[in-house]
Amino acid sequence: MKIWKIVNNQIRPTDKQIPCPQAPHLCHWLQNGEKVTIWWGDNNNKDSNNKKFKSSDGHTKHQCRSEIWDLDPWQRIKSFQIPQFIKLQDEKYLPSDQSDDSLALHSVRYINHDVLYMVLIYQGVIGTLKLDYEKKQLYINLVEKFSCCFRPIFKFNENDKLHGISISDSQQFMTVNFTNKIVCFKIMNDQIQRSEINLTAPARSTIIPGDDHLLIHTDRTKLYKFSLQAEEMDWVIVQDNNVSQNGLKTFKSFDDLSYNCIGCVHINDVPIVMYLAANHGNKNCILKVHEYSPQNGIRTFHHCLDIPDTQRYLLFNNLPAVILYSERISKDKKSDILTITKISNICHENGINKQKLIEYSEKEHYNRLHFGQSRYREIDQTLICIIASHGHCSRLRVLTINLDTGSHTIYREDNIEMGYYLYFDDFYLIIMGSTCYKQSNDSIGNDINKIFYIYQLSRDGYSTQLIVSRTLSRTDNACQINLPTDETNANIKIKSSTLKLNKQRMIAVWGQTDGNLFVSIFSLNAASMLT
Repeated sequence: MKIWKIVNNQIRPTDKQIPCPQAPHLCHWLQNGEKVTIWWGDNNNKDSNNKKFKSSDGHTKHQCRSEIWDLDPWQRIKSFQIPQFIKLQDEKYLPSDQSDDSLALHSVRYINHDVLYMVLIYQGVIGTLKLDYEKKQLYINLVEKFSCCFRPIFKFNENDKLHGISISDSQQFMTVNFTNKIVCFKIMNDQIQRSEINLTAPARSTIIPGDDHLLIHTDRTKLYKFSLQAEEMDWVIVQDNNVSQNGLKTFKSFDDLSYNCIGCVHINDVPIVMYLAANHGNKNCILKVHEYSPQNGIRTFHHCLDIPDTQRYLLFNNLPAVILYSERISKDKKSDILTITKISNICHENGINKQKLIEYSEKEHYNRLHFGQSRYREIDQTLICIIASHGHCSRLRVLTINLDTGSHTIYREDNIEMGYYLYFDDFYLIIMGSTCYKQSNDSIGNDINKIFYIYQLSRDGYSTQLIVSRTLSRTDNACQINLPTDETNANIKIKSSTLKLNKQRMIAVWGQTDGNLFVSIFSLNAASMLT
């Protein structure tokens, strides 16, 4: 596992990494990013002395390893061995081999309030291990004394689906999100308390960062906020006789609207959740916006858009607007019409501003229009949309729209049949394709050679243009493309190779830097898996 650092909106690699003999399952930050935790399965089943671990009955037990690393200075603090499978026997949980009655480890988390706890979530039971070991003790085997140290705090049905675990920044609260309930735990003074929220509708939950409030978001798009410090949470001390106690609260959610799109973005570091709903009564769209800030809490805005309910929307970070698009057939049924609309002032009480940006169709011959990928180029407030025009072959269309002035350009590529996207950023688009023939039975799949096309996207008055096309022979199995980091420089370096390597090996050999290096095996099925 490698550590990366975010500096001024850039992700930069560091020299900090954790060697894992097996593929790691999960890693988490601890103590507001001061430490990092990780765990993985240990198929070798060896202890710190590199010896096979066997229980008193002589059987080898499957184990996992969980470690805590200090970020500064970078060093391993603790390394724990824990059982990968357990079973209930004589009212105690014992390390076990993998069998029909064993419970597999699902997740490992840590809580460090007054005391450091390891939280182990097995298939059917959640429990804790109190970690009060000496600082100088680095490697600790928790398997041998597991049966007497593991403290179950909640039992659940093995068929219950677990959706997520959230721990508060104060390290005092933990919530576990199941399909039909949210189980909340409170840790204080070496005592664990529990409260449950029963759900009558599917929901997801998370604890707000820097706060002790729980946000619950239902599939029916309602958003609720609970204070975990409130007295009505009805906390109960976890004891041996109540680890299976039924829920204490019931959470209901009802909504008559059906929601087409749900999304979340950050605008000026403020999280915004938006829902586009269809009102079946008048067939119009309703836009619901939830804005959260520590100062104002949650503010909700409802906007009736007075447009057909066939819309979809695009959300982009740092764009204080919603982009709506719809694809429909014209009244004469001779062409497809693509409409793109901008909705601004979405977090204002005085109402929204609606601006139709473009209505595009190809009336000279009937083509179906399919909205593909899109980006918001923040440096010049430009929306870039990639459209496929489907006739006897799929042709490329590139729409660039300045969201400030409303001006737009349309690039039409009629001589190339689109295959699939390889790369798309603010300045370049790369697709795999072939020559577009007039006969419908000529297709990219029948070509002996494949061609990739590199386009420089419209900017500063210059239209989108094809700058490089490269034919690849049947012996070319891998390709490296270096795009210039300076968008004004059109010097593109291309290398191809006949090496036949699998995907993981290709990535290990070629690397991935800022999306400018990538590889592809040139067959349709394999390439679609890599892009």
